[in-house]
Amino acid sequence: MMEIQLSWDVVFVALLVVVFGILFLRPHKFSLRLLLGTYLSLIIAEGGAFFLEKIILPAAPELQNWVSEKEILVFMCIRLVLFGAAMLLFLSRAHYHIEHKVHDHWIARSIIHLVFSLLISLLIVSSIFSFLSGNSVIEAALGTFAPNDWFDTSLFILPILNIFGLWLALPAVGMILVSVIGPRET
Repeated sequence: MMEIQLSWDVVFVALLVVVFGILFLRPHKFSLRLLLGTYLSLIIAEGGAFFLEKIILPAAPELQNWVSEKEILVFMCIRLVLFGAAMLLFLSRAHYHIEHKVHDHWIARSIIHLVFSLLISLLIVSSIFSFLSGNSVIEAALGTFAPNDWFDTSLFILPILNIFGLWLALPAVGMILVSVIGPRET
């Protein structure tokens, strides 16, 4: 019997498969809504961490001393909690509805849905691992981050985080391409 040793790569792949499966089994409108929610949640998470670092901490020296001892952990938790809460609220309570004209052929619709499911899954999972690395997704997108030593033994995570800007941009580029080459409104 083969034993699989638990590593960050296994966690990454398992999370990617679960998110991809959920997205692929849901309608395409849900995927586009999740993409919009992901972009908004990333902005909220980064804004919240920025607010804590630049506004709250300078005004509270006691809190600043406590945070300085556990800075990576505190900002990691702040970003993850804000990201998760914003995603949950957006998906469960948002009154935004995505309307799009579907492609006429079922094969094209299936391929578009498959590609979007994969791209959005990669964006969500790489965002989570960027936060787990203790860095900002902005630093990851610019390639200026230094991940903590948790991922040193990983084969997947560091290369994927090194090209985070690609995972951030590709779903948006895909939406534009589908809009340009897709069926026109008559």
